[in-house]
Amino acid sequence: TLLHTVLELWVQQSIEAGGFDPAGLARLTDAMLLRETGGFPLLRALWAPRARRALLWAGDEMIARLADGWTPVAAEARGEIGLANGIKLNGTADRIDRNTGGGLAVIDYKTGSPPTIASVKGAIVNQLPLLAAIAEAGCFGLAAAPAQALEYWKLTGGNKAGEVRPALGKQAPDPAAAIAGAIAAVEEVTSELLLSDAPFLPWLHPRLAYGDYQHLARLLEWRDSQNGWSKKDGGQKTGEGGA
Repeated sequence: TLLHTVLELWVQQSIEAGGFDPAGLARLTDAMLLRETGGFPLLRALWAPRARRALLWAGDEMIARLADGWTPVAAEARGEIGLANGIKLNGTADRIDRNTGGGLAVIDYKTGSPPTIASVKGAIVNQLPLLAAIAEAGCFGLAAAPAQALEYWKLTGGNKAGEVRPALGKQAPDPAAAIAGAIAAVEEVTSELLLSDAPFLPWLHPRLAYGDYQHLARLLEWRDSQNGWSKKDGGQKTGEGGA
C-alpha cells in the first residue's frame, strides 16, 4: 500500500507538472521511509532498502518508456461500467499509460508474485482485463481508446529491483480476446449469483484458491467426511462424490 501511494503521488505530480523528475520520486520515497520506519530499526534496516530500490526502479522504467512513446496519464484511477445484465462493475487501476497512437496500457503493481499468464488468458484472474474494459469505455476520466497492453509491474526490491510482466505473455498479443472473455465470465457469474436463486458455493475452485473464511465454516472437516479424504495418500480423494 505504501509503495502504491508513493507512485500514485509521483505520477499525479508529474502529470500536473508536465514532466517526470526522478529526484521528485526519490524525495517522496525518502519521506515515506522516514515516516514509516523511524521508530522501527529492523524495518528501517531490512525493508527500507528494498522499498527504495523497487520504487526508484519503477521511476526509471517509466522514464525509459517515455522514449518508446508511453506516457502515464492516470494513477489510482477509479471507474465504472454497466454490464449487459444491469450489474455495475467498478474498479481502480494502479496506472494507465497512453502511447503516441492513442492506445492504452493498463498496469497493476505487484509486490508479490503476479498471476500466471494461463490464469489471465483462461478468464480465471480477470482484474486487468476488466479494468481494461472500463478504460476502453472511457470511464476512467480519460478518452475512450483501445487497450493495447496489460502489464504487471513486479516491485521486488531485491537483487532484481523490479520486472515488467506482460499479463498475456511476452509476445504481447492483442488483449481484445482476454477482455471479451473476462466480461463474459463476470456477466455469467453475476447473473447466476446476484440475479437468480443459485446458492453461493463455499468452495467453487478448490485447486485455485483457499477462501479466507473456510476455517470458520469448518469446510475441511466437511470435505474429509464427504469425500473420503486420506492423509496417508498425500491428500488425494479416495472416494466418490463431493461438492
